[in-house]
Amino acid sequence: MDQIILGKTVLAVLLGICEIVFYKYKDFIEKIGSQRPIIFYVLVLFVFRFIPFLSIYYVLNFETTSDVPIFYESAKAAISGGVVYKDFQTSYSPLFPYLIGLILPFWNSSKAIVFILILLESVFVWSSRKLTSFKNPFYITLFYYALPCSLVFSVIGGQEDVLMWGFLSIVLLIYLKNKKHFILGISLGFALLLTKFIFVLIVPAAFFYFKNRSEQLKVMLGLITVGLPTFVLLYCSSKWGFLYPLTEANVPRTPNIWSLFNTLTGGLTPYGPKYVNWIGLGLIELLLIYVVMKFMSTVAFEKFISASFVITYAWLMIVQQSSYANYAYAFLLPLVFILPFNSKEFYVFVGFNILLVIQPAIWWRTGLIRVEHLGQLKEPLKLFLFLAELVLIFGLLWIIKKVIRSM
Repeated sequence: MDQIILGKTVLAVLLGICEIVFYKYKDFIEKIGSQRPIIFYVLVLFVFRFIPFLSIYYVLNFETTSDVPIFYESAKAAISGGVVYKDFQTSYSPLFPYLIGLILPFWNSSKAIVFILILLESVFVWSSRKLTSFKNPFYITLFYYALPCSLVFSVIGGQEDVLMWGFLSIVLLIYLKNKKHFILGISLGFALLLTKFIFVLIVPAAFFYFKNRSEQLKVMLGLITVGLPTFVLLYCSSKWGFLYPLTEANVPRTPNIWSLFNTLTGGLTPYGPKYVNWIGLGLIELLLIYVVMKFMSTVAFEKFISASFVITYAWLMIVQQSSYANYAYAFLLPLVFILPFNSKEFYVFVGFNILLVIQPAIWWRTGLIRVEHLGQLKEPLKLFLFLAELVLIFGLLWIIKKVIRSM
Protein backbone atom coordinates (compact mmCIF):
# COMPACT_ATOMS: atom_id res chain seq x y z
CA MET A 1 0.00 0.00 0.00
CA ASP A 2 1.12 3.54 -0.76
CA GLN A 3 2.91 5.07 2.28
CA ILE A 4 0.82 8.23 2.23
CA ILE A 5 -2.46 6.30 2.08
CA LEU A 6 -1.33 4.00 4.89
CA GLY A 7 -0.10 6.89 7.02
CA LYS A 8 -3.29 8.92 6.64
CA THR A 9 -5.45 5.85 7.32
CA VAL A 10 -3.56 4.92 10.49
CA LEU A 11 -3.56 8.53 11.68
CA ALA A 12 -7.29 8.93 11.01
CA VAL A 13 -8.14 5.75 12.92
CA LEU A 14 -5.90 6.73 15.87
CA LEU A 15 -7.53 10.15 16.01
CA GLY A 16 -10.95 8.48 15.92
CA ILE A 17 -9.94 6.37 18.94
CA CYS A 18 -8.73 9.54 20.72
CA GLU A 19 -12.10 11.16 20.05
CA ILE A 20 -13.91 8.21 21.66
CA VAL A 21 -11.73 8.53 24.78
CA PHE A 22 -12.27 12.30 24.93
CA TYR A 23 -16.02 11.81 24.59
CA LYS A 24 -16.10 9.50 27.61
CA TYR A 25 -14.29 12.11 29.70
CA LYS A 26 -15.83 15.27 28.24
CA ASP A 27 -17.12 16.56 31.59
CA PHE A 28 -13.66 16.23 33.10
CA ILE A 29 -12.11 17.93 30.05
CA GLU A 30 -14.59 20.78 30.37
CA LYS A 31 -13.75 21.20 34.05
CA ILE A 32 -9.99 21.31 33.38
CA GLY A 33 -10.45 23.76 30.51
CA SER A 34 -12.62 26.14 32.53
CA GLN A 35 -10.00 26.28 35.29
CA ARG A 36 -7.07 27.17 33.00
CA PRO A 37 -8.62 28.32 29.70
CA ILE A 38 -5.53 29.87 28.10
CA ILE A 39 -3.22 27.02 29.10
CA PHE A 40 -5.81 24.51 27.91
CA TYR A 41 -6.19 26.15 24.52
CA VAL A 42 -2.43 26.52 23.96
CA LEU A 43 -1.87 22.89 25.00
CA VAL A 44 -4.55 21.61 22.60
CA LEU A 45 -3.10 23.71 19.78
CA PHE A 46 0.40 22.44 20.56
CA VAL A 47 -0.56 18.75 20.74
CA PHE A 48 -2.90 18.63 17.73
CA ARG A 49 -1.23 21.12 15.40
CA PHE A 50 2.34 22.08 16.26
CA ILE A 51 3.58 18.61 17.28
CA PRO A 52 2.12 16.97 14.12
CA PHE A 53 3.56 19.84 12.04
CA LEU A 54 7.06 19.42 13.49
CA SER A 55 6.87 15.62 13.35
CA ILE A 56 5.76 15.43 9.72
CA TYR A 57 7.92 18.16 8.19
CA TYR A 58 11.06 18.09 10.35
CA VAL A 59 11.32 14.74 12.16
CA LEU A 60 10.04 12.61 9.25
CA ASN A 61 11.24 15.24 6.75
CA PHE A 62 8.22 15.03 4.45
CA GLU A 63 7.72 17.72 1.83
CA THR A 64 4.49 19.66 1.56
CA THR A 65 1.86 18.14 -0.70
CA SER A 66 -1.59 18.84 -2.14
CA ASP A 67 -2.06 22.50 -3.14
CA VAL A 68 0.64 23.86 -0.82
CA PRO A 69 3.45 24.04 -3.42
CA ILE A 70 1.03 25.96 -5.69
CA PHE A 71 0.14 28.31 -2.83
CA TYR A 72 3.84 28.82 -2.19
CA GLU A 73 4.66 29.78 -5.78
CA SER A 74 1.77 32.23 -6.02
CA ALA A 75 2.62 33.72 -2.59
CA LYS A 76 6.26 34.19 -3.65
CA ALA A 77 5.14 35.97 -6.80
CA ALA A 78 2.76 38.17 -4.80
CA ILE A 79 5.35 39.17 -2.19
CA SER A 80 7.85 39.89 -4.97
CA GLY A 81 5.50 42.60 -6.27
CA GLY A 82 3.68 40.57 -8.90
CA VAL A 83 0.16 41.51 -9.95
CA VAL A 84 -2.35 38.72 -9.45
CA TYR A 85 -3.90 37.20 -12.61
CA LYS A 86 -1.46 39.24 -14.72
CA ASP A 87 2.01 38.18 -13.56
CA PHE A 88 0.89 34.94 -11.93
CA GLN A 89 -2.24 32.81 -11.75
CA THR A 90 -4.15 31.59 -8.74
CA SER A 91 -7.35 29.62 -8.40
CA TYR A 92 -8.31 31.75 -5.42
CA SER A 93 -9.47 35.28 -4.72
CA PRO A 94 -7.07 38.14 -5.52
CA LEU A 95 -5.85 38.91 -2.00
CA PHE A 96 -5.32 35.28 -0.95
CA PRO A 97 -1.71 34.96 -2.27
CA TYR A 98 -0.76 38.24 -0.57
CA LEU A 99 -2.30 37.08 2.73
CA ILE A 100 -0.47 33.76 2.93
CA GLY A 101 2.69 35.38 1.56
CA LEU A 102 3.01 37.67 4.60
CA ILE A 103 5.13 35.04 6.34
CA LEU A 104 7.59 34.45 3.48
CA PRO A 105 9.93 37.42 4.15
CA PHE A 106 10.64 35.79 7.52
CA TRP A 107 10.48 32.12 6.53
CA ASN A 108 10.85 31.37 2.84
CA SER A 109 9.54 27.83 2.65
CA SER A 110 6.39 26.06 1.52
CA LYS A 111 6.18 24.73 5.08
CA ALA A 112 5.63 28.31 6.21
CA ILE A 113 2.40 28.36 4.18
CA VAL A 114 1.07 25.42 6.20
CA PHE A 115 2.18 27.14 9.40
CA ILE A 116 0.42 30.44 8.66
CA LEU A 117 -2.77 28.56 7.75
CA ILE A 118 -2.57 26.75 11.11
CA LEU A 119 -2.21 30.10 12.89
CA LEU A 120 -5.19 31.54 11.01
CA GLU A 121 -7.23 28.45 11.86
CA SER A 122 -6.45 28.99 15.57
CA VAL A 123 -7.84 32.54 15.31
CA PHE A 124 -10.97 31.20 13.65
CA VAL A 125 -11.50 28.62 16.39
CA TRP A 126 -11.53 31.52 18.85
CA SER A 127 -13.98 33.56 16.74
CA SER A 128 -16.24 30.52 16.33
CA ARG A 129 -16.36 30.05 20.09
CA LYS A 130 -17.29 33.70 20.54
CA LEU A 131 -20.29 33.22 18.25
CA THR A 132 -21.81 30.27 20.11
CA SER A 133 -23.08 29.55 23.61
CA PHE A 134 -22.31 25.84 23.87
CA LYS A 135 -22.35 24.58 27.46
CA ASN A 136 -19.05 22.70 26.90
CA PRO A 137 -16.88 24.96 24.68
CA PHE A 138 -13.55 23.55 25.90
CA TYR A 139 -14.48 19.99 25.03
CA ILE A 140 -15.83 21.14 21.64
CA THR A 141 -12.52 22.92 20.97
CA LEU A 142 -10.60 19.72 21.69
CA PHE A 143 -13.16 17.72 19.70
CA TYR A 144 -12.58 19.92 16.64
CA TYR A 145 -8.78 19.92 16.81
CA ALA A 146 -8.61 16.14 17.19
CA LEU A 147 -11.03 15.29 14.39
CA PRO A 148 -9.25 13.30 11.65
CA CYS A 149 -10.59 15.60 8.94
CA SER A 150 -9.44 18.82 10.61
CA LEU A 151 -5.96 17.62 11.57
CA VAL A 152 -5.12 15.87 8.29
CA PHE A 153 -6.49 18.59 6.02
CA SER A 154 -4.86 21.31 8.11
CA VAL A 155 -1.38 19.92 8.85
CA ILE A 156 -0.80 17.43 6.02
CA GLY A 157 -3.03 18.90 3.32
CA GLY A 158 -2.43 22.56 4.09
CA GLN A 159 -5.99 23.23 2.96
CA GLU A 160 -7.24 26.81 2.88
CA ASP A 161 -10.99 26.07 2.88
CA VAL A 162 -11.34 26.92 6.57
CA LEU A 163 -10.59 30.56 5.64
CA MET A 164 -14.08 30.99 4.18
CA TRP A 165 -15.82 30.23 7.45
CA GLY A 166 -13.03 31.90 9.42
CA PHE A 167 -13.38 35.29 7.79
CA LEU A 168 -17.17 34.97 7.81
CA SER A 169 -17.04 34.41 11.59
CA ILE A 170 -14.99 37.62 11.90
CA VAL A 171 -17.58 39.41 9.75
CA LEU A 172 -20.34 38.18 12.07
CA LEU A 173 -18.49 39.36 15.18
CA ILE A 174 -17.99 42.80 13.63
CA TYR A 175 -21.68 43.04 12.76
CA LEU A 176 -22.84 41.88 16.20
CA LYS A 177 -20.69 44.59 17.77
CA ASN A 178 -21.83 47.57 15.67
CA LYS A 179 -25.06 46.39 13.93
CA LYS A 180 -24.20 48.51 10.88
CA HIS A 181 -25.44 46.99 7.63
CA PHE A 182 -23.12 49.02 5.43
CA ILE A 183 -20.10 47.74 7.40
CA LEU A 184 -21.52 44.22 7.07
CA GLY A 185 -21.49 44.60 3.27
CA ILE A 186 -17.92 45.95 3.28
CA SER A 187 -16.77 43.11 5.56
CA LEU A 188 -18.37 40.49 3.33
CA GLY A 189 -16.65 42.06 0.32
CA PHE A 190 -13.22 41.85 1.90
CA ALA A 191 -13.88 38.29 3.10
CA LEU A 192 -14.60 37.33 -0.51
CA LEU A 193 -11.37 38.96 -1.72
CA LEU A 194 -9.31 37.10 0.90
CA THR A 195 -10.64 33.57 0.32
CA LYS A 196 -12.11 32.07 -2.85
CA PHE A 197 -14.86 32.93 -5.26
CA ILE A 198 -17.30 30.29 -4.00
CA PHE A 199 -17.56 32.38 -0.82
CA VAL A 200 -20.05 34.44 -2.84
CA LEU A 201 -22.59 31.61 -2.45
CA ILE A 202 -23.27 32.56 1.17
CA VAL A 203 -23.67 36.31 0.46
CA PRO A 204 -27.36 36.10 -0.62
CA ALA A 205 -28.23 34.58 2.77
CA ALA A 206 -26.71 37.58 4.55
CA PHE A 207 -28.52 39.97 2.19
CA PHE A 208 -32.01 38.46 2.19
CA TYR A 209 -32.07 37.77 5.93
CA PHE A 210 -33.02 41.42 6.37
CA LYS A 211 -36.60 42.17 5.38
CA ASN A 212 -36.19 45.93 5.53
CA ARG A 213 -35.31 47.30 2.08
CA SER A 214 -33.18 50.03 3.64
CA GLU A 215 -31.06 47.43 5.46
CA GLN A 216 -30.71 45.37 2.28
CA LEU A 217 -29.65 48.48 0.36
CA LYS A 218 -26.95 49.29 2.92
CA VAL A 219 -25.55 45.75 2.70
CA MET A 220 -25.55 46.01 -1.10
CA LEU A 221 -23.83 49.42 -1.03
CA GLY A 222 -21.15 48.00 1.25
CA LEU A 223 -20.54 45.15 -1.19
CA ILE A 224 -20.42 47.56 -4.14
CA THR A 225 -18.00 49.85 -2.28
CA VAL A 226 -15.51 46.99 -2.17
CA GLY A 227 -16.49 45.14 -5.33
CA LEU A 228 -16.63 47.91 -7.94
CA PRO A 229 -13.11 49.34 -7.41
CA THR A 230 -11.77 45.78 -7.22
CA PHE A 231 -13.41 44.89 -10.52
CA VAL A 232 -11.98 47.99 -12.19
CA LEU A 233 -8.47 47.33 -10.87
CA LEU A 234 -8.54 43.67 -11.87
CA TYR A 235 -9.91 44.40 -15.33
CA CYS A 236 -7.34 47.13 -15.96
CA SER A 237 -4.48 44.88 -14.87
CA SER A 238 -5.52 41.52 -16.32
CA LYS A 239 -8.58 42.08 -18.55
CA TRP A 240 -10.68 38.96 -17.92
CA GLY A 241 -7.81 37.03 -16.34
CA PHE A 242 -9.49 37.29 -12.95
CA LEU A 243 -12.09 34.78 -14.17
CA TYR A 244 -9.40 32.09 -14.21
CA PRO A 245 -10.56 30.58 -10.85
CA LEU A 246 -13.89 29.71 -12.46
CA THR A 247 -12.14 27.12 -14.65
CA GLU A 248 -11.67 24.98 -11.51
CA ALA A 249 -15.38 24.19 -11.65
CA ASN A 250 -14.80 22.34 -14.94
CA VAL A 251 -12.59 19.68 -13.30
CA PRO A 252 -14.75 16.65 -12.38
CA ARG A 253 -13.93 15.08 -9.01
CA THR A 254 -15.55 12.84 -6.42
CA PRO A 255 -17.67 12.40 -4.28
CA ASN A 256 -20.75 14.08 -5.74
CA ILE A 257 -24.04 13.01 -7.29
CA TRP A 258 -22.80 13.55 -10.85
CA SER A 259 -19.97 11.08 -10.37
CA LEU A 260 -22.29 8.65 -8.57
CA PHE A 261 -25.09 8.82 -11.16
CA ASN A 262 -22.55 8.56 -13.98
CA THR A 263 -21.50 5.21 -12.55
CA LEU A 264 -25.05 4.01 -11.89
CA THR A 265 -26.18 4.87 -15.44
CA GLY A 266 -23.06 3.59 -17.18
CA GLY A 267 -22.05 7.03 -18.42
CA LEU A 268 -25.50 8.27 -19.48
CA THR A 269 -25.58 10.98 -16.79
CA PRO A 270 -23.44 13.98 -17.76
CA TYR A 271 -20.18 14.33 -15.81
CA GLY A 272 -17.72 16.99 -16.95
CA PRO A 273 -19.61 19.41 -19.25
CA LYS A 274 -19.65 23.07 -18.20
CA TYR A 275 -23.43 23.26 -18.07
CA VAL A 276 -23.40 20.77 -15.20
CA ASN A 277 -21.67 23.47 -13.10
CA TRP A 278 -24.58 25.82 -13.67
CA ILE A 279 -27.09 23.13 -12.73
CA GLY A 280 -25.11 22.58 -9.53
CA LEU A 281 -25.07 26.30 -8.73
CA GLY A 282 -28.81 26.49 -9.37
CA LEU A 283 -29.46 23.62 -6.97
CA ILE A 284 -27.31 25.32 -4.32
CA GLU A 285 -29.21 28.57 -4.57
CA LEU A 286 -32.59 26.78 -4.56
CA LEU A 287 -31.78 25.13 -1.23
CA LEU A 288 -30.47 28.43 0.13
CA ILE A 289 -33.69 30.20 -0.93
CA TYR A 290 -35.68 27.54 0.96
CA VAL A 291 -33.57 28.06 4.10
CA VAL A 292 -33.88 31.85 3.88
CA MET A 293 -37.66 31.78 3.36
CA LYS A 294 -38.23 29.31 6.18
CA PHE A 295 -35.92 30.61 8.91
CA MET A 296 -34.98 34.26 8.34
CA SER A 297 -37.68 35.59 10.69
CA THR A 298 -37.27 33.07 13.48
CA VAL A 299 -33.52 32.58 13.97
CA ALA A 300 -30.86 35.01 15.24
CA PHE A 301 -28.67 36.40 12.47
CA GLU A 302 -25.41 34.78 13.62
CA LYS A 303 -27.03 31.35 14.03
CA PHE A 304 -28.86 31.70 10.73
CA ILE A 305 -25.68 32.54 8.81
CA SER A 306 -23.65 29.84 10.57
CA ALA A 307 -26.24 27.18 9.77
CA SER A 308 -26.72 28.48 6.22
CA PHE A 309 -22.96 28.27 5.67
CA VAL A 310 -22.85 24.60 6.70
CA ILE A 311 -25.91 23.75 4.61
CA THR A 312 -24.62 25.62 1.53
CA TYR A 313 -21.18 24.04 1.40
CA ALA A 314 -22.29 20.55 2.43
CA TRP A 315 -24.87 20.74 -0.38
CA LEU A 316 -22.18 22.08 -2.72
CA MET A 317 -20.15 18.91 -2.08
CA ILE A 318 -23.13 16.87 -3.21
CA VAL A 319 -24.30 18.77 -6.30
CA GLN A 320 -21.14 20.35 -7.75
CA GLN A 321 -19.14 18.08 -10.07
CA SER A 322 -15.82 19.68 -9.09
CA SER A 323 -16.24 19.07 -5.37
CA TYR A 324 -14.31 16.49 -3.41
CA ALA A 325 -13.99 15.34 0.20
CA ASN A 326 -11.47 18.00 1.24
CA TYR A 327 -14.22 20.62 0.98
CA ALA A 328 -15.69 19.28 4.23
CA TYR A 329 -12.90 21.17 5.98
CA ALA A 330 -14.69 24.38 4.95
CA PHE A 331 -17.72 23.80 7.18
CA LEU A 332 -16.36 21.45 9.85
CA LEU A 333 -15.55 24.24 12.33
CA PRO A 334 -18.98 25.94 12.38
CA LEU A 335 -20.65 22.53 12.29
CA VAL A 336 -19.15 21.28 15.56
CA PHE A 337 -19.90 24.57 17.32
CA ILE A 338 -23.56 24.81 16.31
CA LEU A 339 -24.66 21.16 16.18
CA PRO A 340 -24.72 18.89 19.26
CA PHE A 341 -24.43 15.13 18.70
CA ASN A 342 -25.98 12.45 20.90
CA SER A 343 -23.92 9.34 21.67
CA LYS A 344 -25.00 7.36 18.57
CA GLU A 345 -24.58 10.35 16.28
CA PHE A 346 -21.15 11.02 17.75
CA TYR A 347 -19.83 7.63 16.59
CA VAL A 348 -21.40 8.09 13.15
CA PHE A 349 -19.79 11.51 12.81
CA VAL A 350 -16.34 10.26 13.85
CA GLY A 351 -16.61 7.39 11.36
CA PHE A 352 -17.71 9.86 8.68
CA ASN A 353 -14.62 11.94 9.47
CA ILE A 354 -12.30 8.96 9.11
CA LEU A 355 -13.79 8.17 5.70
CA LEU A 356 -13.40 11.83 4.66
CA VAL A 357 -9.66 11.36 5.13
CA ILE A 358 -9.28 7.93 3.54
CA GLN A 359 -11.44 8.36 0.40
CA PRO A 360 -9.61 11.35 -1.17
CA ALA A 361 -6.21 9.91 -0.22
CA ILE A 362 -6.93 6.68 -2.10
CA TRP A 363 -8.67 8.41 -5.01
CA TRP A 364 -5.83 10.89 -5.49
CA ARG A 365 -2.89 8.55 -4.92
CA THR A 366 -4.26 5.84 -7.25
CA GLY A 367 -4.57 8.16 -10.22
CA LEU A 368 -8.01 9.78 -9.88
CA ILE A 369 -9.81 6.54 -10.63
CA ARG A 370 -13.25 6.73 -12.20
CA VAL A 371 -15.82 3.98 -11.79
CA GLU A 372 -17.40 4.16 -15.23
CA HIS A 373 -20.07 1.47 -14.82
CA LEU A 374 -21.32 -1.05 -12.29
CA GLY A 375 -19.46 -3.88 -14.01
CA GLN A 376 -16.20 -2.41 -12.71
CA LEU A 377 -17.30 -2.99 -9.11
CA LYS A 378 -15.77 -6.46 -9.36
CA GLU A 379 -12.46 -4.72 -8.78
CA PRO A 380 -11.95 -4.26 -4.99
CA LEU A 381 -10.46 -0.78 -5.25
CA LYS A 382 -13.26 0.56 -7.44
CA LEU A 383 -15.85 -1.12 -5.24
CA PHE A 384 -14.40 0.61 -2.19
CA LEU A 385 -14.33 4.01 -3.88
CA PHE A 386 -17.93 3.62 -5.07
CA LEU A 387 -19.20 2.59 -1.63
CA ALA A 388 -17.17 5.34 0.04
CA GLU A 389 -18.69 7.90 -2.31
CA LEU A 390 -22.17 6.60 -1.54
CA VAL A 391 -21.60 6.73 2.23
CA LEU A 392 -20.11 10.25 2.09
CA ILE A 393 -23.05 11.61 0.08
CA PHE A 394 -25.56 10.12 2.51
CA GLY A 395 -23.45 11.45 5.38
CA LEU A 396 -23.61 14.95 3.93
CA LEU A 397 -27.38 14.68 3.49
CA TRP A 398 -27.63 13.57 7.13
CA ILE A 399 -25.65 16.62 8.24
CA ILE A 400 -27.81 18.99 6.18
CA LYS A 401 -30.97 17.44 7.63
CA LYS A 402 -29.66 17.78 11.21
CA VAL A 403 -28.59 21.39 10.74
CA ILE A 404 -31.96 22.37 9.25
CA ARG A 405 -33.78 20.68 12.13
CA SER A 406 -31.52 22.41 14.67
CA MET A 407 -32.63 25.81 13.37
